[in-house]
Amino acid sequence: MKDYKQPLIGLGLIVLVIAGIALTEPETANPDVAKPSVNATQSKPKSEPQPNHVIEAPVPEISVMELVNEVDEPDERIRVLTRVALSHLKADKEIAPLLDALLEQFDAITHNPNRLAILVEVKHAFAETADDPALSGFMASLLKLEQTLNPGPVHADQLLGGIEAPAHRIEALAQIAVALHAAGQADLSTALLKQAQTEFNELTDTKDKWIAQSALIIANMKMGQPDAAKEINVLLQAVATLESTTVQLSAYQQLAQDFAPLAAEEAVATQLEVIQAAILKIQFKADPILRLVSGVNDPSGRVRVLCSLAGSLARSGDPVQSAAMLAKAQELVATLESPGQLAPALTHLAAAQAMVGKPKDAKVTLAKAMETVDSIRSVDEQAAVLGALVSAVETMENAEHLDAVLAQSLKTANAIQQQAQSVMQQSLRLINRLPAGEQKAAALQQVALAIEQGEAGRFSELQFELATLHHEGRHLPKNASRAAKWYRKAAEAGHAAAQMTLAVMLLEGDGVEADYTEAFQWLSAAAEQGHANGQVALGMMLALGQGVEANLVEAHKWVTLSSKSGNEDAAEALKQLASKLTPDQLAQSAKLVEEWEAKQVVPSPSPSDPATPPTAPAPTEPAAQETEPTKTAGK
Repeated sequence: MKDYKQPLIGLGLIVLVIAGIALTEPETANPDVAKPSVNATQSKPKSEPQPNHVIEAPVPEISVMELVNEVDEPDERIRVLTRVALSHLKADKEIAPLLDALLEQFDAITHNPNRLAILVEVKHAFAETADDPALSGFMASLLKLEQTLNPGPVHADQLLGGIEAPAHRIEALAQIAVALHAAGQADLSTALLKQAQTEFNELTDTKDKWIAQSALIIANMKMGQPDAAKEINVLLQAVATLESTTVQLSAYQQLAQDFAPLAAEEAVATQLEVIQAAILKIQFKADPILRLVSGVNDPSGRVRVLCSLAGSLARSGDPVQSAAMLAKAQELVATLESPGQLAPALTHLAAAQAMVGKPKDAKVTLAKAMETVDSIRSVDEQAAVLGALVSAVETMENAEHLDAVLAQSLKTANAIQQQAQSVMQQSLRLINRLPAGEQKAAALQQVALAIEQGEAGRFSELQFELATLHHEGRHLPKNASRAAKWYRKAAEAGHAAAQMTLAVMLLEGDGVEADYTEAFQWLSAAAEQGHANGQVALGMMLALGQGVEANLVEAHKWVTLSSKSGNEDAAEALKQLASKLTPDQLAQSAKLVEEWEAKQVVPSPSPSDPATPPTAPAPTEPAAQETEPTKTAGK
């Protein structure tokens, strides 16, 4: 019976829809039937129907729903309800129950893609009447349902409604997807990226395609899909098919800019090299100046050649060509990002600017080169770059420029020294953890040999440490002569504690021949650096006239300075000296103290000074305390 019922139901629904539509149409004259006269109309009973008129029969809403419910598939019920609702809407009849019933039918569809498909169909059916107030709530419900089933397009439409260019719309979608991914909105982010991919598949314009594909690759990589970098090769193949080299060049340059932030990825870095090579190839073909350096592979080398040509042309009286070469060199410099390439390139450019009569520009460019060197973290790379800088600046005749590079060289040399000294100090700390014996002694000898071979004067702290170990016989054979040798090396390098200790050994003839005059010189050097023990020892030598003519005022000055550092020996010696000076001499001493202190912008006491704890990294096993200076000085 059901086989017969289904067609009947469908026929009944069609009749209902037609009836609803017919009610909305005005009566029209039938040309084949004569219009009855007024009298004829009045002579018939009112209860009799008039010919050629549709009889309006009430169609209860319940009868529609009964027929709809007989349809098996929910998507078919939705279609039927949609047609009936539209007919009622045209007839200005109540449609709210029908719309509610229609929305309820979506719950009966379990497969979301099917729900989304029929939803799109319903939206299309109501598109022309969507602005009708009677449909406002219904259309809002459809939009909410669509947002749940397919959030990508919905949010895309809301966010990007004003962007008409397809490629720019895809770019924006990709960027928003990345931002949402970073914010933890993974589902929505994935949906937006999927929508971007869908819109990309519909593109036909070649330029739009490579712009959009670049954005999609970058978005996928930022969202944790490193394999997306493989698509760059496909992208480059597409760019290579563009209609002209000018368009290709623009595309490659844009890609280089787009992928630069991802250069840390090995796959991207490789492709960026391909892109840069393609850019240069096109530029070299189009530019006669660049063709001159087409055989130079190193970017900074190309700048060097062009700068050299600019200088030569300027000297030969061709300022026009010289300016063209210099301008092209500046363009190449602007493309360099690696500090190792940029610093020498800038220096060559500065040299050329100086040669063509642009000293102010040269000064600014050279300053940028020095800043670039400072930005290099590796001291080894700094040294290598400085070699290139020195080579470039040798052609300059401007003393100021030479001085700038020299200052940078000295700065880097100091950094290398500090780095090497730090490594050697670490080695000493490891050695000091070894048990006493031949193994430790051999290791220390190796350190000493390394220092001697590596310009020993640079490692004053290590020299002082080795001297102390030899002097005290800790882990190394006790050898005052060898200790004095290492103390002297450190003293010559400006190590205040070494100067002080060497002076004591010279006073006592310990490991060296006694020499009061030289001892006075080393104590003076230590005292001038603010070494408290050196100051009091120097003061006692001046007071006693050892190695120098006695001078109580100078002696009082140095002992006073030492006492200000908290040296107890100095405080005691100051009491003895004060009683031997006249008031005028004491005033002279005070003035000398003020003058010395005024010269000391930042006090620089020795790290071994007991009054000032060391701030530099110290070996695990520190050297022994210094010999009491006052006892030695008083001998």
